[in-house]
Amino acid sequence: MTGVKSDSISEKTTERSVLRFFSPLIATMYTKDDWGNLEEYGEEVFPAELCSYETEILEQVAKECLPEEGDRGLEVYLEFFLRVLKFLHSPDHA
Repeated sequence: MTGVKSDSISEKTTERSVLRFFSPLIATMYTKDDWGNLEEYGEEVFPAELCSYETEILEQVAKECLPEEGDRGLEVYLEFFLRVLKFLHSPDHA
């Protein structure tokens, strides 16, 4: 033995990869009451029906564009949502 070990785990790589998350498109639609306020309970809208709202959805995504996030796009919202979920399910939160 030469005393030199090749451990693939300790070898560093400069190769980068991109991980993109895609989730099923499901929405909750809230209608407005007679006074213009959003109703308390929404109605779940499934992908087949949401397709008819494609233009409106894309327009809203464009409005929410965060240029400072670059390629991350709206990922900042996902990160916030995941932090909230983690907090809500933590043992410290009772």
